[in-house]
Formats: sequence, C-alpha cells, structure tokens
Amino acid sequence: MTTIQAQGSVQLGNGTKGGCVGNYIGFARIMNGTSVWFTPPSGSTSCVITDNNGGAYTGKIECVESVSLANWCGLAGLPPVALTCPVASANRYQFSIYFSANAPAAGTVLTLQIQWLP
Repeated sequence: MTTIQAQGSVQLGNGTKGGCVGNYIGFARIMNGTSVWFTPPSGSTSCVITDNNGGAYTGKIECVESVSLANWCGLAGLPPVALTCPVASANRYQFSIYFSANAPAAGTVLTLQIQWLP
C-alpha cells in the first residue's frame, strides 16, 4: 500500500461535465508535479481518494482513467469523505474536486490523499 498527498488550486467558472459530475461552479484539478496524470504502483488494483480539507463546499471527487476515460465520483466536502475506484497499474488516473455549491475562493489550494491498494 502506498499513500501520497497531492494538491490542486481552485478555479471558478460554471460548467457541465458528463458522466457522474454534472453541473459545477468551480473545480480543483489535482496535480502530480506538472502533470494531471498519476500512475499507480505496480500491482495496484484500487485506490482510495480522501478529501480531508474540511471545506463547507458541496461537490464531488472524480477519478478518470486515461485509456477509456471512464469516471467514478464520490461526495466531497464535510465530513471527510472518500471515493474508491478500480485501477490497473498499466493505466494513468486523474483526480479532481468539482464544486456544486459554496466553492472555495479562486486559488485556494486543496489536498487529496491518494492511497493505492494491492
């Protein structure tokens, strides 16, 4: 099991995203250095993404797989919540928080905990 902390800055703006996200008023794309893609450690079969920011926002955590662009969503905001999604170590994954209400101020840095599981 490998656990990392990764961050992204809030960007405000209305939009709609297909799949499980729907309408949003802002988002934070979680970064892996200069890339938005994360590669699971060899042997990983799932990951747990936890929002521990304690924000009063309402929204969703999203996980997107790079090959099929399949996505999975879970609730974000209070209390700390987690999303589990299946992974394959040959693929890459992108993580974001989409806000549907009470978005933090633009530029606010948010952190997700990403735990890769065998």
